[in-house]
Amino acid sequence: MPTTLSDQIAAVIARKATLDVRLNRLEARAKQEDRKRDTRRKIVVGAAVLAALDKDPELDRAVRRLLAVYVLRENDRDVIADLLAPSPAPAAVQPVAQPDADSSGARFARASSYLTRGAAPRAPRDI
Repeated sequence: MPTTLSDQIAAVIARKATLDVRLNRLEARAKQEDRKRDTRRKIVVGAAVLAALDKDPELDRAVRRLLAVYVLRENDRDVIADLLAPSPAPAAVQPVAQPDADSSGARFARASSYLTRGAAPRAPRDI
């Protein structure tokens, strides 16, 4: 055991260096586990959304619009090219309701809102 004050300081400095190395390793491992968890989370969510696209045409259109707006890197767009193409047309097209002379136009506004849902996506805003 160090007896002089300078020996004690040297021992504490050596111990601190050892603890710093151990802390850095633990932080690196925690960061790596967080990245793995985040990647796994993205895979699970992506798989769930892809599975639902075939069953929900509205979700299909919404996801395609989001991807067209937010996926900007060319190599990323190449990977999802099939999802950037327009979605297939629905089997049956329903006519748009016309406003009645008696109504306040509420039915027409509701019907026309369905038409605007498929509008072209907007460019991403700068935050």
